[in-house]
Amino acid sequence: MGCMQSADASGGLPNTFLRNLSQHHQGVDVFAYYKVIRELGTGAFGVVNLVQNIATGDQYAMKEITIGPNAKLSVLRNEINLWRGLQHPNIVRLVETYESATHIHMIMELCTGGHMLNAVKTRKQAFPEDQAKEIVRKLSSSIYYLHLKNICHRDIKLENILYETDQDGSDVKLCDFGASTLFRNGVLMQTVLGSVVYMAPEFLEGQYTQACDMWSLGVVMYMLLSNSMPFHGNTEEELIESIFAAKVSFEDEVWKDVSLEAKSLIKKLLNPTVAERYSSLQVLRHPWIASAKTNNLPTQDIDRIITQLSEYASFSRMKRAALLAVAFCSPSIDTTAIRKAFDQLNVLHNGVLTLLDLEQASLTDQYPTVDFQKIFQSLDIENSNQVNFLEFVSATMTVNLQSEKVLRKAYGLFSPDETKGGITEASLGRVLGCDFDEASVKEMIRTADVNKDGAVNYNEFVNLLEVRLARSWYRA
Repeated sequence: MGCMQSADASGGLPNTFLRNLSQHHQGVDVFAYYKVIRELGTGAFGVVNLVQNIATGDQYAMKEITIGPNAKLSVLRNEINLWRGLQHPNIVRLVETYESATHIHMIMELCTGGHMLNAVKTRKQAFPEDQAKEIVRKLSSSIYYLHLKNICHRDIKLENILYETDQDGSDVKLCDFGASTLFRNGVLMQTVLGSVVYMAPEFLEGQYTQACDMWSLGVVMYMLLSNSMPFHGNTEEELIESIFAAKVSFEDEVWKDVSLEAKSLIKKLLNPTVAERYSSLQVLRHPWIASAKTNNLPTQDIDRIITQLSEYASFSRMKRAALLAVAFCSPSIDTTAIRKAFDQLNVLHNGVLTLLDLEQASLTDQYPTVDFQKIFQSLDIENSNQVNFLEFVSATMTVNLQSEKVLRKAYGLFSPDETKGGITEASLGRVLGCDFDEASVKEMIRTADVNKDGAVNYNEFVNLLEVRLARSWYRA
């Protein structure tokens, strides 16, 4: 079990459990597993369709890219490689991908509310400040998460921000990693791509860092609060000149009702001096963002969550891995309540939980007998000292054993071909990657292998999850 995969499979990124949940299939017909319902949109990259999983009935969005004669497979695979394993409540999840000689198909989380550019055009007026504040907070959280993983998005714009649903107050999610790249601190990037309107001055010069994402966020924030662009020009050359001048105006009538704190943050983001431009963490700590309203859960719901987390910490590693797979394979579940709990515990609102978050949320005072360090260690699958949203969902949900199609799909992640012996040490090790050593994999098989035949069959897999059927506040 090597910790690195081949370039084709992972682009040299770590071979981890969370990345391997989003599987890449080569030479497999996507239409044997998904049927197209209708077209959702088209672009320079290809087409996006609404599709339905034939086995489970769950709906997804499918991005179809034609591999033409001039296509660079390395570029297409780059998007997949960077996207796999990203688990943040405000980033669209990549479920799986299929690669043939002529096409790449990306199956991703379905967002039904459309992209934010349409919302801005439809409104024909600025967003209320409270709404804009919540959007900027969530985008800052997703950017913080990406930069934490040394990923620079490089194409943050209204078209790449999706509404989860078409309901008022819908969550927003960042998508499209076609322009994204890994970065190293202190090493400048040089490739210029994306939309000029959102480009930072240093980006246009071809010598930039991940701070370019923060400039783009500043442009988005300005547009939300004014329904206009911060920089203008009748030609692209004039627009670029305006960006280099970096003169941000708040003189229009619309800005009279916008708070000084909001204008202050825009100036921090649209600062042409990179060293002085705000980072995502600084944005999250800015008074304007810190004043965002939060809807805390009732005490009884927090009590239930703590009970679930304590129970989860006592589970075997095999059961915890199985629960993570089930959570990943359950797209139609409503995570609204769990998301509220996650946000409430995530004091910095940066999209990842730390042990310090639990302490600062005063949980250690409210629940003095609960071992939060043990809970945190059990949640932290990748040993990164952080807990992502999917890990939190897997620990706080209850599996609905009636959903056999979902359970079959989760089981299939560990055992692609059940006829070859179910979940074996080899098949489990391939999925778990470098997060688990060989001894751990052997022990995980042993704890679930009831009939002692050296593998875990489907019934044993389901039995492993049965404890989660009863004492539930939330069901998958």
